[in-house]
Order: sequence, then structure tokens, then C-alpha cells
Amino acid sequence: MIEKDNKLFMIDQHAAHERILFDKMMSDFDNSKFARQNLLIPYKIETDDESEEKYIERLLPELDKVGFSGQKTINGIFEFNTIPSLWKGSQKDFYDAILEKMVEPNRILYRILASAACRKAVMQGTFIDDKTAQEIAKNALELEDPHCPHGRPIWFTMSKEQLFSKVRRTEN
Repeated sequence: MIEKDNKLFMIDQHAAHERILFDKMMSDFDNSKFARQNLLIPYKIETDDESEEKYIERLLPELDKVGFSGQKTINGIFEFNTIPSLWKGSQKDFYDAILEKMVEPNRILYRILASAACRKAVMQGTFIDDKTAQEIAKNALELEDPHCPHGRPIWFTMSKEQLFSKVRRTEN
């Protein structure tokens, strides 16, 4: 909790840290600092029909931008030799995202980075030193979007008047 501008801010340290890390990861991606991992055994995606094949062919450049480098090998079969280093899914997860759920490549990246930020962020209830707490709080209040990547609010406020009303105190 911190006080600023006559308001009390209650900050969820995990959600705030998660958003801060997520924004940094997105910035690193935008600045081409995004690491890729080469696969010893490529992901093979086999399409069921021509429309799926054309769909993946259309997505290849966008998938490459987010770390999934692939190519068509023969009719209906695509091989992906690199994946984003933060990807924790399987070949089936990738297949499901592309062909079952038809998730756009930028949404796949969003999910990868949101999951990675969540795992890296300080966990709820974890004790953190004063300096780290102050840094997270300061950065949380400067965020453009005060929600974690999963949509939960990072903080809420209570005015002095609201606080006094809750504890039945009047200002003298």
C-alpha cells in the first residue's frame, strides 16, 4: 500500500510485477532481442485440406516474426525448425493454436510472453525487500495499462474520505 495524491493505493505485487515484466518482454521483442530456440526434431504440422494449407502458407511470415520459423516441405506438410525460447508448449499445442483455435500469430506471442512473465513475477505473499517493493510500486503507478496481461487490475484506490468513512472517522 502507498499513499499518493491524497489516495491510498492497494497494489497487487504479483500482477504489477507481471505487467512490468510483460511490457519489458514486448519491448525486447519489438527491438528484435527475442531469442529463438533451434529444434533438433522439427515440429511437423500436417494439414487436412487445401484451405488449411493456404491458411498456414499465409501465416508463415507472421509466425516467423514471433519466433516460429517454418516452411512447406511437401503438399500439406510444414516443418518448423525454430520456436521462441520462451515457448513452453508442445508440437500439439502449436498445432492446436494454429489449426484448431486459428489463433493469430501475434496472439500466440502475447500468450507466450504473458505466461513467461507470470512465472517470473514475484509470487503473491512472497516477502520482498523495501527497495524492490518501492520499485514495483513506482513502476506500477506509471504503467499505461494498470492490468496484468491476463486482465486483472494491478491496483485500486481509496480516497481519504472513503477511508475515513469506512473507519467512521471524521476530519477535524
